[in-house]
This record gives sequence, C-alpha cells and structure tokens, in this order.
Amino acid sequence: MSRPRLSLAMLAGLLFAALPLHAEERSAIPTEYQWDLTALYANETAWQAAKTGIEKRIPAMAGFKGHLADSPVALQSALAYMMDVDRDIARLYTYASQLADQDARVARHLAMRENAEQLNVQFRAASAFMRP
Repeated sequence: MSRPRLSLAMLAGLLFAALPLHAEERSAIPTEYQWDLTALYANETAWQAAKTGIEKRIPAMAGFKGHLADSPVALQSALAYMMDVDRDIARLYTYASQLADQDARVARHLAMRENAEQLNVQFRAASAFMRP
C-alpha cells in the first residue's frame, strides 16, 4: 500500500475508533427528538385496554364466514369490520414496537410487541377465509 493510502486508512481508523460505542440513555435525549407515542395511546394502560378490546372483536370474524356472497351489504360489512380490526392491530403494534425500540432492555415493552404480533397472527387466522 502506498504511503498516502496507508495514512488515509490510518486516519479513517482513528476517526472510527473515536465514535461512541454505546447508545445514549433515553433521558439524555431532548424531548423534541423523542417519539410522541401519546398520539397513539395515552399510556400503557390505554394500550392494554385497546388490546383487550381487539381480542374480544376477533372471534366475530367467524360470523362473516360463508356469508360474503349473500349480498353487497354483507360483503361491505365484512370488509369494513376486517379493515377496522386490522387498522387497530396496526396501531397497537406500532405503539408497542416504538416503545420497545426506545430501550430494548425493558422486557415489558418487548413483551407488548410480541403480544401485538401474536394478536395479529390470531386475526390473520380468523380472517383467512376472506383471502383466497
């Protein structure tokens, strides 16, 4: 390797080595640079209440099975219900996922994300008849 390339490689290595090797604590990040998750749910208790509500709505998908072709209204009702639940699960997952991403050391937040993923799997299974 020529001297200029060697010097450049050494300089790049020194600059890279000077970078911090750890993430900043959440409390050290200014509020304006943090996610505002209250736009999704006010707090974890509200998230849990929403999760419980969605869990209760999933079994109702079975009521649409075998009736999609009954009428245009029946199809529209099934699609609207499915999209509403799907939207609410996406919101639930987004909150839990971003909360977990704030600090991967918090097991409760990781569990929330896993619970949201599992709820999505349950919903996909319950609504599978609508996707040929």
